[in-house]
Amino acid sequence: MLTAIMYHYIKDFSTTKYPKIKGMDIKEFINQVNFIKSHYNVVSIEDIVDCIYDEKPLPPNSAIFTFDDGYIDHYENVYPILKKNNIRGAFYVSIETLKENTILDVNKIHYTLATGDVKQIYNRLCFYVDKYKQEYNLLDLAAYKKTYEQLNRWDTKEVIFIKRMLQKVLPYNLRKKICLSLLEENFTSKNMTDLSKEIYMNIDQLLEMQKNGMHISSHTYTHQWLDTLSFKQQEKEILESFDYLETIGINPKYKTLCYPYGAYNQNTLDILEKNDIKLAWTVGDRITQVSYVNRYTLTRIDCNDVGRNVYDKV
Repeated sequence: MLTAIMYHYIKDFSTTKYPKIKGMDIKEFINQVNFIKSHYNVVSIEDIVDCIYDEKPLPPNSAIFTFDDGYIDHYENVYPILKKNNIRGAFYVSIETLKENTILDVNKIHYTLATGDVKQIYNRLCFYVDKYKQEYNLLDLAAYKKTYEQLNRWDTKEVIFIKRMLQKVLPYNLRKKICLSLLEENFTSKNMTDLSKEIYMNIDQLLEMQKNGMHISSHTYTHQWLDTLSFKQQEKEILESFDYLETIGINPKYKTLCYPYGAYNQNTLDILEKNDIKLAWTVGDRITQVSYVNRYTLTRIDCNDVGRNVYDKV
């Protein structure tokens, strides 16, 4: 059994320019690293692959640190801590940020929400849905609200509505158009290329991390919900991401994938098997069974659940 922990933003919230970004403070991250290192056997991707394919057992109480989206936080804040503690983390990057210096739609949403007024953003989104209703053959706004205004433990119903509509519900081209418009309305003086460089790691940083034992692999090309895409679209998202990583010198011993939003379907699994991807991560229970059968559905817990799930386990 394996406890896999999923991280995104890790910042010093006493100094960051974006204190409303939902992430973990670096002090809490250090606390988690110290706790996990003291009470668990921290393993690497290579250890997990060897367990799956060569039946080499993992040590009892195994844990792994995984990091999504390729944020500069991971190089500046996470990497030095892992290196100091002799921990080999797994980092998953979306290629669009590296090759095109663009901002993923998921992060356009995050930074829009972190810098703007939620009510105003919600109203602007509703305006755009009405505006483009005929052009994109959209449903009535009320129908979308009824389905997607759903409160959860992390966000208000308005924020969930904004996220779902702009992550997967609206047509792809319209989502991109609205995401960019909303971001630009809140970053009127900021060049989008400069903002991208401020958010994400660059190639040299990734290569340095790989050289020092970190596992760098794919979070697909553009970070879409894979289960909303056709077989061909998924294949393009996945294979082109690995091809690009290879061209820049990112050559992990084993190719692994992290599903954006944890989403996949049978087409995804078929593509991974056909192309000898060794394992893939989704989200789910706090402990995952590591085996050949479920190698493409390995679950991770959110780092915000570590205090409740992992600490309480011991």
